[in-house]
Amino acid sequence: MGGSLSRSPREKSDKNDKSRKSVRANEASKQRTKDVGGDPTCGRIRMNKEAKDMERRDSKNFWISHMRKNSKDSLPSQTTSNETLSKKATPRGRSPKGKRQNAKQVEVPPEAHANNNSPSASNASSKEQLTNRDESRESVNGACVTEKESPKVQDSNSSVVPQSPSLLPGQASGSFDTSNLITVNQLYNYFWDGGLHSSIFDPTYMLVIDARPRADYDLGHIILARSLSSLYSELASPMFVHGFYSADGPEVIANRLSEFTHVVVYGNEVSDPTNTDLPEIKLLGELMNYEFVDPLFLISGYASFQQALPFMCTQKDLTVRRDHKEIVVYPSVILEDQIYLGRGEQATNEKIVADLQLTHVINIGSEHASPFTDRILYLNIKLDDSPSSDLKIFFLKAFQFISEAFSKGGRILIHCNLGVSRSSTIMIAYLMKSKQWTLKEAHDFVRDRRTCIRPNRGFLKQLADWEQTLFGKKSTDPDELWF
Repeated sequence: MGGSLSRSPREKSDKNDKSRKSVRANEASKQRTKDVGGDPTCGRIRMNKEAKDMERRDSKNFWISHMRKNSKDSLPSQTTSNETLSKKATPRGRSPKGKRQNAKQVEVPPEAHANNNSPSASNASSKEQLTNRDESRESVNGACVTEKESPKVQDSNSSVVPQSPSLLPGQASGSFDTSNLITVNQLYNYFWDGGLHSSIFDPTYMLVIDARPRADYDLGHIILARSLSSLYSELASPMFVHGFYSADGPEVIANRLSEFTHVVVYGNEVSDPTNTDLPEIKLLGELMNYEFVDPLFLISGYASFQQALPFMCTQKDLTVRRDHKEIVVYPSVILEDQIYLGRGEQATNEKIVADLQLTHVINIGSEHASPFTDRILYLNIKLDDSPSSDLKIFFLKAFQFISEAFSKGGRILIHCNLGVSRSSTIMIAYLMKSKQWTLKEAHDFVRDRRTCIRPNRGFLKQLADWEQTLFGKKSTDPDELWF
């Protein structure tokens, strides 16, 4: 279940990217001018909101631009399925490397999420996406097809997603490759990404779709997942996400789907991802027909997720807006069933400690207590998050503490206040010594699993000195990681 969160990016259209950025930027500029020029209090609220959103936008930008690179260790437990998938014939419209050649997909820029509650911005974006489509269509049960196309095109999809649009004129059925597959731990880390502000509380951050029958969904599903049986009607609802309504049918559905940073599909376990008769594979192909949508697929299925992470499964139909108080944010998993990296408040949450079966905690700082001394072994390091703080003198002690915990089959949470600087520095130092990795290798490994990490500049220089101590030379320029 372990592995990197990395996967390869699709080739995107610069023209569409610039158009979307321009529309969003104009709307944002108008709104800021209105707020600042009007009520001063409103202006301050707006500025504070933008500051709070900065980390979330940075996280989204990282996920889109950095994490989608191929990783050899991303799916070690799914070799058979991946080998089967790689033997497929190259789909129409894609190069042998799996990248789309003719599709008009672009990466959704971070700015696009900042003002996506603006009807004018959404309409403009939707119109740009759809202007080149064939005008000679007729509607068949809510699906748009050309006059020459048979209604059977829609009927072939209706058993899976009754209200979904059929293929666009001249467009091949969507296809996916191993870069679309994720593991249980990868999905876990998608959920809990973010430091000060967890990304999961952004309604446009992630859409999780349960492709199983509704009866199975009602018996239990991953938190915040939407049932496929009602997905398309929900997407077309004026109340979905931000409450704006731009058009009927496929146009509004495409617009809504494109808003999400991640679209994740899961169902039952799939042993043959080339079997297009499976509802999960049908749904993936259909989602990939939408511009700006590149879905992820949990190939091991709900059963494996529920077995590994039962505390992230529920029978409740939860939504971020209505039920955010019921959502418990967990730390990121760095080494499967061994090390977690997170925030101080998570180390004082009895449910999290029990759910993750923690036995050891490294508490760096004085912001949070170490309350569970009757069942948890603590290493307390009283140190401020300052470039002048000497954290390097604790690297070896932390390494010994972690190694001893592992020798007893323990599980460790390393935390500071936000899980961004001090704790990530200790995590990187441990990996450098235990894995014999360079500073850059260890840093990138941790950041692939918790994108918000950012050791301060002083700590990076101390890690570079640690690299010198371990290997007799410095292979990493800490300023390159800082900037």
